[in-house]
Amino acid sequence: MISFQDVVVFDQFVPDTTTVYSSPETYALLGSAEKLFLQVRSQQVAGTGQTSLTIDLQTAADALATTWSTKVSAIVSGDFVTTPYLFGNDPGSTPGGGLSRLKITLAGTSPSAQIRITATGRVD
Repeated sequence: MISFQDVVVFDQFVPDTTTVYSSPETYALLGSAEKLFLQVRSQQVAGTGQTSLTIDLQTAADALATTWSTKVSAIVSGDFVTTPYLFGNDPGSTPGGGLSRLKITLAGTSPSAQIRITATGRVD
């Protein structure tokens, strides 16, 4: 059964290699899914050489969302040289806390990009 489908959970310009996170408004939604599929679209990609992206799925069990651990490392990973789309999934093999967030990091020399992440979550 699908719990949510095609929800935009991140849509921002990322100006450099500083790590950014999905907003707190998405934590409970992302945490409600046992299985998660992500589609990432990039636009306005800039930088010298190869601009790449890594997204980690992090989880927390405390209501204040103060202590995060990595549930899935590099749930999405790739470069934007050949394609503006990247995909990733969490098969749900490891339990998580009630909250989840996306840790988003660009790599390369002076990278920047408009990043849009759409999620579909499922509960078995």
